[in-house]
Amino acid sequence: MDRGKYFESVEILEDMLEKEELTHEERIRIELLLCNTYFMIVQWRYQIIFPDREYADKWLEKMDYLSTEIPKLNNLELSFEYLSLEFFSIFVTAENERLESIFNEMKNVYEEIKKSDPELAKMKEGIYQMFSGYFSHMHSFSGAAIAENYIEEAREHFRIALESKEQSDDPLMVEFGCYNALFLFFRNEGKIEDSNQMVDKAIELIDRFGNDFAKAHFYGYYYGIYQALGQQTKMLEYLLKRKELWDKLDLKGRESAHEISMGQYYSYIGETDKALESMKKGLEYYKHINAEVELSFLYMNIGDLHLVKGDLIEAEKYIHKAYVFLTENKYEYWWNILGPMARVYLLKGNLKKAKEIYEEELAFHENRQSKMHILFILRDISLVLLQMGKKEEALEYAKRSYEIVSETESLMWKGYILANLIYILVENEELEEAEEKLEELEYIKAESNDKDLNKSYDFCEAIILKGRDNDKDLLKAEIILERLLKDKLDYEGQIRVLTTLAELKFKQLSKTNDKEILAQIKGYVLDLLSLASSNQSFLLISESLLLQSKLALLELDADKSKQLLDKAEKIAKEKGLDRISNIIKKERSKINEDLNQIRNVDDQLDFSRKMNILNINSRVNGIKKVGTTTERTQESEFSMKLMSIKI
Repeated sequence: MDRGKYFESVEILEDMLEKEELTHEERIRIELLLCNTYFMIVQWRYQIIFPDREYADKWLEKMDYLSTEIPKLNNLELSFEYLSLEFFSIFVTAENERLESIFNEMKNVYEEIKKSDPELAKMKEGIYQMFSGYFSHMHSFSGAAIAENYIEEAREHFRIALESKEQSDDPLMVEFGCYNALFLFFRNEGKIEDSNQMVDKAIELIDRFGNDFAKAHFYGYYYGIYQALGQQTKMLEYLLKRKELWDKLDLKGRESAHEISMGQYYSYIGETDKALESMKKGLEYYKHINAEVELSFLYMNIGDLHLVKGDLIEAEKYIHKAYVFLTENKYEYWWNILGPMARVYLLKGNLKKAKEIYEEELAFHENRQSKMHILFILRDISLVLLQMGKKEEALEYAKRSYEIVSETESLMWKGYILANLIYILVENEELEEAEEKLEELEYIKAESNDKDLNKSYDFCEAIILKGRDNDKDLLKAEIILERLLKDKLDYEGQIRVLTTLAELKFKQLSKTNDKEILAQIKGYVLDLLSLASSNQSFLLISESLLLQSKLALLELDADKSKQLLDKAEKIAKEKGLDRISNIIKKERSKINEDLNQIRNVDDQLDFSRKMNILNINSRVNGIKKVGTTTERTQESEFSMKLMSIKI
């Protein structure tokens, strides 16, 4: 049913209620159908923009009326229909604690129908089985314990529902709802081909009945499929196709909704400033309509982008708002706030708290058995452990992530996780195993033909060569890294490549004591500072200035070193970067001591000994941490809510 027909239906049903000759039961049947239509309008709007307040109030008023009138009729069919609508309403009201009691009531009514009216039971079986398939997944939103085999059970319910759809009194809803759910299950398991088939079937069904709103929703699903395949052009294509349909439907706020979607796309491709610009274009509209749920997720996304930039004060302001609202209300996908909250603690330097939040998030998704979430959270924890200096434990988590991703069909996920595993293997000096995994990554990049995976492969090859620590391999690594710099890398990629080049040159400087190499290192650090400034990444600016101050001391320029520390401290204080501020204070307090030790080095060209005195590796590692702190899971999640949109 398209937009116009929903409203036409309301007019027809309201006119029917004006007839005096209706029996009480007939009137209740019409009231129930009208209530369902009100809900369709509310839900239809909610999917993209916000609940229509006028029709939301009508719907809630009608639901309240029916809740008292339907039990008086003692009619099992009407009771089942009413409970079906209540089950759907969980999505709008977010009262997840009511879900189990409603489902149990529906189950009891259905069992009574089976005993008393087998023919009616056949008509309701498809809907009932579909509800049964959805129940466990929806119940998991609150973190409730889920049966170990719930995915298999849910799929069986959907299979039975689809088999019985022809006998159903609402076959389209059964078929459409099952395709929607199965897409989500397959997607979270990394079964990309299966998830794509579900969307294809849903689109075929939609095209038969011309529901452009539903089609727009499923274009969003195609966006997610192409994201998992790393096909950025296709991702953008389906965002624009969806926008065309939204325009055709003349939805209020569609421009704002599209800007937010574009913000997510820009975030995915590493265009942080464009992402922020797009997100903030939608912010005022959502404030104007006071859409609390949408605002909370928008605050989360804006805050997360500020985290990438290293602006902790702005990031925490937005993320804290979202965290309080989402954790208290447990709306669908509320758990997405846990990752950004963990990264806030990373920027604060509280690695222990960051790890605790990631572990909370991990336990939640292990309960839900969502492979997509589990494998990326394991990766995130591995990077935190690396920052904590627990390299062996970091490797264990990276390997667990790799084992899970190996069970999925997403080449992009495998590429991301393999690249992370290789990085941590090199940090653990496990070069032989890193080389084995590089061969696997080579196969994946060839199969996917994705530019980003090609770059990840080149970077992994370079760090393996650097780890061998002989002149020939160091030169090869340098050539690869310099070539990568000429490519369009994302923000995190540029940090990692420039930092690795600086590391490599420090190794060469330690071996050769060649002052020209020191000049090259200073050039790379300047490039890092320029990158940080252009992205307004205050964390990277502070860390780059800290490393510059060390280089100034290496050349016995204490005044310049202090000036650089002053700049770094000012930025760190303004942006709430307490961890960096504390490091700067310690560095300032021992400048004179470090300077005296360097002056006492017998050979002033002995850069190896000077670098040990200044512990330059710690500052290089500080910049490496920026690259791991800003790395985020860039996978989209999709709502189950469209199961309530009738064709």
